[in-house]
Amino acid sequence: IRAELRRGLLNKPTLKQLEFIMEGQRVPRNLDRPSIPFTVTPQSIENIKEIKSVPDFRISGVMENAICDIEEPLKGTITVERSAKPIKSIELQLVRLKRVAVLRGTQKMRQKFKIFK
Repeated sequence: IRAELRRGLLNKPTLKQLEFIMEGQRVPRNLDRPSIPFTVTPQSIENIKEIKSVPDFRISGVMENAICDIEEPLKGTITVERSAKPIKSIELQLVRLKRVAVLRGTQKMRQKFKIFK
């Protein structure tokens, strides 16, 4: 969570950041949880300036579960199908994204805001 309090023209804004982890009820192991196949190619990468600078490759895999318990290990497979250059290492980064309504202006205390999934 990041909160910024903007104060007058001559004062710097006050900024506070807080990271936290929420844990819910455990998902029963006997549920049928779908696996997620994925493929990574230079064309599927986001936030690169020039796609020409990325060597040609194709990596595919399967994550065993779409629902992951934070206390359980991630399970799945990764296959390097082709690579124009030798691969020294593979790093896996999973990011959970949630969208939250952005608040602007004056807000009343104890006012409820909708959080979007």
